[in-house]
Amino acid sequence: MKKVKTVRRPLYWLLPLLFALPLLAGGAYAAYCYVPKIKPLLEVALKVVLIP
Repeated sequence: MKKVKTVRRPLYWLLPLLFALPLLAGGAYAAYCYVPKIKPLLEVALKVVLIP
């Protein structure tokens, strides 16, 4: 019997990455926008928690 060679599709493993890229871009954008605003809030929260 002759073995039939199957056609390999190497780009199928990239499909989950294709769906994840917009989520990663949105997360990076949100971090870029909100990290400067969160830093003062974290400083105040640490002062409230550490110095009662």
